[in-house]
Amino acid sequence: MNEKKKIKRICENCKKTFCIPEWRLKYSACNFCSLSCYWNWQKGQRKGIDNPHWKGISTIRKDGYIVEMVAQDNYPGADKRRRIFQHRRIMQEYLWKRGLLKKGMFLPSEIRVHHRNGLKDDNRIKNLALRTLKEHIKITDHFIKINYQGLNINIPKEIIHERIKNELR
Repeated sequence: MNEKKKIKRICENCKKTFCIPEWRLKYSACNFCSLSCYWNWQKGQRKGIDNPHWKGISTIRKDGYIVEMVAQDNYPGADKRRRIFQHRRIMQEYLWKRGLLKKGMFLPSEIRVHHRNGLKDDNRIKNLALRTLKEHIKITDHFIKINYQGLNINIPKEIIHERIKNELR
């Protein structure tokens, strides 16, 4: 009988010694004793900025808001997937710098960050204002949603009414 050579390796995750057939080294590095050890190792190694594919991702949602991924776990105001609205993050950090919100605290969900000019992707601090939910509903009622090139944009009703009046003349 032809005995196949076995090679001893040490698992990178659990540090146990395990044996593999020599032929498997041609196909993989065989640094882990099992798939579960590999996945456990990968979970710990490849989070956020440590991930080689990390690009500081931000995306524009269909409703026009910009959502960012934050590298830090448990970032104030971010969800379980480490996503946060860019306008809320900018306002939060502005309030931290000014000392109006304790560092590490997040904006309560009852407080809304309002875009003064109605453009949801214009997140300059000059364009952002804090409002309560009731105030925000009153303010946003004065806007009309228009779909422009796949993005929903809020335009003040006064501008629309002025354009219609001008077209009717």
